[in-house]
Amino acid sequence: MGLSPIALINLKIYLMKNVIFFIIFLMCNTSIEAQNCSDWIKTEYDEVTDITIISMKDRMYVNKDGQRKVSIHVAQKIENGEKESVLTIDIKDGGCINNFNGIIFLFTDGTRLKELNHGADNCVGFAMLNIGIPDYEGNTIKSYLEQKKIKTLRIYTNNSFVQVDFTAANQDKLIQTLKCID
Repeated sequence: MGLSPIALINLKIYLMKNVIFFIIFLMCNTSIEAQNCSDWIKTEYDEVTDITIISMKDRMYVNKDGQRKVSIHVAQKIENGEKESVLTIDIKDGGCINNFNGIIFLFTDGTRLKELNHGADNCVGFAMLNIGIPDYEGNTIKSYLEQKKIKTLRIYTNNSFVQVDFTAANQDKLIQTLKCID
């Protein structure tokens, strides 16, 4: 003896509701795990100076030819209610960099973000971007970097340039970190 057509329809509806609920549960659970900021950032407060520093938990290394070539760090200083967010780039054997040298982000969608080094002239391969300052449209470097995946990063030095390709892990780490720093 089989189920009546109405009972079969009700059973299918019941099963579909459970499957949809399960899918929604998995999506929400994955989203929560991906946005656990304690995995990406650390917060330090100095009571004496009343300064809070929110920074990337661990430096991010981008390799080239199997060697660590670029180190990236993100931090935000909060003082007197004002926020200053920076992205620093240390280049192994980068040589001299001045504040007119370019930094270009090529994103996976083919778009580019072209900036000039905001850091001081140096000969230790150090570059810096103030990523929280809005442009005329109100967009910040941070807003671009947290929305798009970087395919390639090129940093110009006084004599040449260094170019590295981001892995999927590099892309995710930078995006998640930036989303957590606000």
